[in-house]
Amino acid sequence: MVDCVCQSELHECDVITSVYHKGLLFTGDDNGIIKVWNDDLQPVFSWRAHESVVFDIAVNPSNGDVYSCTLDGVITQWRIDRNVKRAQHLRSAIQTGPSGKGQCLPGIGCSDSGMEDTPVNVRKLFWRGSHLYSGDEMGSICRWTSDLQLEMKKEYFTEIWSLFVNEDESV
Repeated sequence: MVDCVCQSELHECDVITSVYHKGLLFTGDDNGIIKVWNDDLQPVFSWRAHESVVFDIAVNPSNGDVYSCTLDGVITQWRIDRNVKRAQHLRSAIQTGPSGKGQCLPGIGCSDSGMEDTPVNVRKLFWRGSHLYSGDEMGSICRWTSDLQLEMKKEYFTEIWSLFVNEDESV
C-alpha cells in the first residue's frame, strides 16, 4: 500500500536540493522554502529560509544544525527543534566574490579592484569535520566555522557546481 501526500503539502515549485539526516529529509525549493519530511516521506514542517531559491542545504552532524544558501550570497544557520517542529534562525553570513586583482574573470572582464565586497550566488554547501564549505558562481571555495566565521577562502575563478572535501579537509 502506498500513501500519498496531499497536494497542498508538496513544494509549490521545483525542488533544487535535498539532504537526509537522522530520520529527516530536508528539501529546498525555488521559492526559498525548506520542507522537512520524516522517514515515511510525510511532511513534518516547513519554513521560508530565503526570499529566493535555496541552492543547497548541509547539516552539521554533531548538533543537527541546518545551513542553507541562496543567490544573494547569504548562508544561514538554523537550529531545528523536533519537539515544536520549527527552525530557529541562529545567524547568517554573506559570501563575497573573489579579490580578482589582476585577473580576467569570465563574463566580467579584467579588473584591478576585485569583488571582495560584492555578494555572489552560493551554489554548494558541504559539511566535513567541524567545518562548513561553500562554493560560489565566481569560483571561490570558503571554509567556515560552525558559527559562520570565515576561516579560509580559495579562488579558482570558475563556477563551483559541485563540491567534495576530503577526510583531511583538503579541497
